[in-house]
Amino acid sequence: MTETKRRPLLVLVDAMNVFYRAFYAIPRLTRSDGMPTNALMGFIKSVDSFVKNWQPTHLAVILEGGIPEERLALLPEYKAQRPPTPPDLKIQLPALQEYLDASKTSTITVGDEEADDVMASLAVSSKNEADVIIFSGDKDMLQMVDANISVVSPSATTEKIDADSVFNKTGVRPDQIVDWLALTGDSADNIQGVPGVGVKTAAKWLNEFGTFENIVANKTDLKPPRLAEVLSEHIETVLRNRQMVRLRTLSASDLDWHDFELYGAVPDELIQFFQKYELRSIARSYQEQTLF
Repeated sequence: MTETKRRPLLVLVDAMNVFYRAFYAIPRLTRSDGMPTNALMGFIKSVDSFVKNWQPTHLAVILEGGIPEERLALLPEYKAQRPPTPPDLKIQLPALQEYLDASKTSTITVGDEEADDVMASLAVSSKNEADVIIFSGDKDMLQMVDANISVVSPSATTEKIDADSVFNKTGVRPDQIVDWLALTGDSADNIQGVPGVGVKTAAKWLNEFGTFENIVANKTDLKPPRLAEVLSEHIETVLRNRQMVRLRTLSASDLDWHDFELYGAVPDELIQFFQKYELRSIARSYQEQTLF
């Protein structure tokens, strides 16, 4: 009997999302000289746990390249409310890049482009040939979910978010996420939605009318009625928000997912890296892998 060939599995890691979450999830941890290493350790353990569970054939870590001028032109205050990177996290960023280099992990940074858009572009360009998992806790990525693209959150590395999961979490389908976010806004990105319209109201409207255009066309039937007038006053805001939250599909001509193949060998440089940063438990785990 001929064995069915496994469909490739491409994983796209949202580097800063995972790194930030690790920083806040793990209590202060330092090297003997006082350098913080909690985010570094958390990132490595989170990605390792993910890889062991899902067994991807290809993996790339996507780093932030900046904010596109188009988004800033639409909303100059986009993400402006975010506080500076905590010093104890910022000091670990060079070590993160050092780890990615030592582990021979494919990394991608596109100048003046957000990691979300790069991941979206790679997911779309590869999904006809491979299954895709986006490893991120960013709700913007839920709009990408379809039959071949899913999301896994760093807070639940064994749970795959598919279309049914998106509906259970948000009350809307993946193809309605953009309108849902445009109506409610996104405080994490400093995007203001329609006053008084929360996630449940937006989901209710989209379930009833399907799209934002149909909601506007039927605004006299909206419940509660008081929000019909508020919506009428904020139609342009929602249209702008849709442009802000919809992930951009970039030209992927220079990005070939076939180049991101994972190999099982543990580079000597990686063990040396763990020793340098005194990540002893991780070093032992990797050294045991080399014995088999």
